[in-house]
Parts: sequence; structure tokens; C-alpha cells
Amino acid sequence: MGKRFSRLNSALRYLQKTAGGDASDAPAGTFLAKYQDYKAGKVKPEYTRNDASKPGSLEIRELEPFGVDPTTFVPARVPISNRALTSITGYNISLTELGVSNVSQTGLEYKSFIPAKAIIRKVGTAESTPKSSKITGFPYKGRANANSATFPFGQTESKKLYGEQKAAIIAKVEAGSNLAVSFKPEFF
Repeated sequence: MGKRFSRLNSALRYLQKTAGGDASDAPAGTFLAKYQDYKAGKVKPEYTRNDASKPGSLEIRELEPFGVDPTTFVPARVPISNRALTSITGYNISLTELGVSNVSQTGLEYKSFIPAKAIIRKVGTAESTPKSSKITGFPYKGRANANSATFPFGQTESKKLYGEQKAAIIAKVEAGSNLAVSFKPEFF
């Protein structure tokens, strides 16, 4: 589980007997006991997503991948979630600025192609009522109105390079309020 639970995993190792055998149980009612039950499979946390956070159906759009000549290369068809399409204006960006267009009859679906993606997040404000982790029971303050959407992007008429397009998207997103963006490069 990586760094996230490293201290709790260390504490569980200290509960193991030096001569072998099963580990002792953590003190009842502690964060460690709740985590020990989770690791043993006694507790399976369930997370429900509200309908507004589900991606919905996927729509097909087209874009020009980076590193190809758009005059000789056939556009690539890429999926984008219906939720991202309907909420795009709230992320201070447009499909045209992302280099994404509607489907034409010439676009192809390249099996090995994964488009570059911009993950734009609405940074929410801290909630006043703390929540409890379903795994450890630790209290934490969640974020109200914190959403994200993933948008594929490609070349535009004026920005042919990945770095240029990435910089333009960063500038556009930063002009909005409470927005942040991260990127995943394309793979061909």
C-alpha cells in the first residue's frame, strides 16, 4: 500500500511475536485495530458515488496527435465522457482550445494510441464537519464542491507541440477561479 499506510504497517509488524506465530491483536477501539481488521479482510469499506460524479456514456471526438504532420496524418478518434462534455464550461476551457473536434468521416481509431490528457480539478473548500476514514477511522476534513474532469487534447492550428499546448491550457485554466490542472502525455 505504499507510503499511505506505512506507519500503520510498521505498528502491525511490532505486534508480531518474535518466535513466530500470529500477531497480537491491536488494542480495541484504536485506529490500529480498525486498520488491522481492514488488512485481515474482516472489514470491506464501501464507497458510493453520487450520480453527478459518474462519467456516464462515452462520446467519440477527433484530434490531431502531437509529433505528426496534420496535413498527411488522419485524425485520431478518442473517447471523452459525457459528464466532461456537459461540464466543460465550468472548467474554463473549450474543446477548440483543447484541439478536439467533432467526428468527421475521415478519422480513424488507432488501437495503440492513448491521447494526451488534461485532468482539471475544481479545488473545493474544506468542510467544517470532519469525516472519518472507512479504513482507519482517522478524522479528516473533506472538500466541498471538489470535482475533476479528464479531457483529451491534441494539436491546434497555432500550437503544434505538446509543450506549447500544455502551456496554453495551464494559462487558460489558471485564469479561472479555484482550478488546478495536471497532465498525462500521449502514447502511440
